[in-house]
Amino acid sequence: MAATGTEAQIARALLVRLGTLSLSQSMPISYPDQAFTKPLDGSGKPLPYLEAAILPAPTSAVTIAHDGLNAYAGILQVTVVYPQNSGAIKPAEIAARIIQHFKRGTKMTDGSTTVHVVQPPYASQTFKDEPYTRTPVTVRYQAFARQS
Repeated sequence: MAATGTEAQIARALLVRLGTLSLSQSMPISYPDQAFTKPLDGSGKPLPYLEAAILPAPTSAVTIAHDGLNAYAGILQVTVVYPQNSGAIKPAEIAARIIQHFKRGTKMTDGSTTVHVVQPPYASQTFKDEPYTRTPVTVRYQAFARQS
């Protein structure tokens, strides 16, 4: 069932697409404003996971008419959260899979709203967040919809 409202449809389209990401190892996803317990192995050591955030930009008018099209843009930020001291290669491979999954030109639809990936996604510099490292992947999106 589609979400109600353009902003909600954009969020749902992006997050549903993220949920279909196939990785060589299963990784839980921390979705925005949903309860999440960081995964641990049997001995209590941290395991990798993904963290999603939607960062909308200001909506802009595409047409002059009051009931015309608006442009909705923003960023889906998917962060690869990996246990520290595991090396740089595995998180980079996961980031590359996210980039491929959301490559430029990817379209996602929820209800009447179609979301487009408008620029090539990219991974930013990894930083430490004990006991993890974090590698953010930025996915820039845009959607056009009539003002309701």
